[in-house]
Amino acid sequence: MSEIMQFGMVVIGDEILCGKRTDKHLPHVIEVLQARGMQVVWARVVGDHRRRLVHELQLSQLNAGPVSDALSARGLEFTALQ
Repeated sequence: MSEIMQFGMVVIGDEILCGKRTDKHLPHVIEVLQARGMQVVWARVVGDHRRRLVHELQLSQLNAGPVSDALSARGLEFTALQ
């Protein structure tokens, strides 16, 4: 029996956090993945704040396992400093 592919998702936007807009992306992604036998196992909503977003993306990489692309990890660190 094969394992089900699992995904996480970061939803970005102050307008979602303050209630101005309802996120429609997460339900759509869940539906599309389920139709293909996959599943979303976590999701986070992050406002439009650079340092917080970079932090969440770094956490996401930890959830995915070791980062094979050191350049990507350095890019996140550089973005956090801007």
